[in-house]
Amino acid sequence: MVQRKVNALLNKLTLKNFESLSDQIIIYGNKSRGERDGRILREIIRLIFERSCNDSKFCAIYAYLCRKMMERVDPEIVDESIKNTDGKSVQGGTLFRKYLINHCQEDFEKGWKINIPSSSNESDLTSDKYYAAAKAKRKGLGLICFIGEMFKLNMLTENIMHNCISELSIFKDSPKEEEMESLCILLNTVGKQLDHVKQKQIKKTKEKGMNSYFNRLEKISKLPSLSNRIKFMLMDIINLRKNDWNPQRNIDALINELTLGMIQL
Repeated sequence: MVQRKVNALLNKLTLKNFESLSDQIIIYGNKSRGERDGRILREIIRLIFERSCNDSKFCAIYAYLCRKMMERVDPEIVDESIKNTDGKSVQGGTLFRKYLINHCQEDFEKGWKINIPSSSNESDLTSDKYYAAAKAKRKGLGLICFIGEMFKLNMLTENIMHNCISELSIFKDSPKEEEMESLCILLNTVGKQLDHVKQKQIKKTKEKGMNSYFNRLEKISKLPSLSNRIKFMLMDIINLRKNDWNPQRNIDALINELTLGMIQL
């Protein structure tokens, strides 16, 4: 019942009706108050999470929805299976954020690589397998975009972003294309904010962080084993930073290009 109602509200959610519909979604989320495991709240988070990953165009609005829910969910909602450092059950907005981070971490660690056999047959390139791979790829890139949008709303920490970037940029032998694509999407989304944080507080971190990342990107972009598509993608991000993060194209155009490029290979 709740799943159907919330899905209907999410289908209608736009910037114009955001306040009224998000308030209704929060009301459904607060039905978890009588539970001891937060299952209704978890289900609503799952629905939002899946939608944000499947359609990157709405990542920002879903991130705003999560921010509002984190601030407005009933503080009495509890999950007795999740404890804080004091051994007490996590509640309210803290619990909401915990659920959301768990979703992000699980899917990020799972990755989205799907091995599709190469083929020169054009009909194979339009088969169900290729479209399934394209869907999985779009979901993976949508996840990265959603993570970035949540960071921009201060729902995820700088440390989490640095961990994600480090994880994507470290590899054995040669880099995987899907990881390089995810890295470019993430830096496109959060790079400007990470690069313009409070200078006094993290000057050393910045020097060791962003500069080291881009030094590494420069080296990766020159690897002979890397495809030209990935090389150009890395150079775009490098040039974006050199241009003080003023984009020449938006994130949705980049994701569409990456997904289309996979189908055409």
